[in-house]
Amino acid sequence: MKLTISKVLPASREEVFDMWLDPESLRHWLCPGNTHVAYIELNPIVGGSFQIDMRTEDDQVYVHSGKYLEIQRPEKLVFTWNSPAVGERASRVTVEFHEEAEHCRLVLRHELLPDERAVENHRAGWTDILDRLRNYT
Repeated sequence: MKLTISKVLPASREEVFDMWLDPESLRHWLCPGNTHVAYIELNPIVGGSFQIDMRTEDDQVYVHSGKYLEIQRPEKLVFTWNSPAVGERASRVTVEFHEEAEHCRLVLRHELLPDERAVENHRAGWTDILDRLRNYT
């Protein structure tokens, strides 16, 4: 199963693309709901891995990890996504960056989700994250 979300951001596609590979930037917006980024490590090269630990207000930590499959600056970023919400199974996220006037239209596609519950949980999470990204840009 998959989901697609599109959002216009008030920055160039180069700027938005770079935010996805900058750990200091990610700390500010890659955290849905009541979470914050407690730990982050990125190796942003094709085949490189990442880990992002999201901590809730009640001190639960949710570890998200994956590997970069494609990095085509500033057009596309593809990575695997391992999330507690989908168990041991890896899913795949593709983020495309399109010019739209002086802004960036970001299109995020999350594929290989196991069921409708995972789709809806990730839709809510990614929507919140992209709203935070829009406010951060």
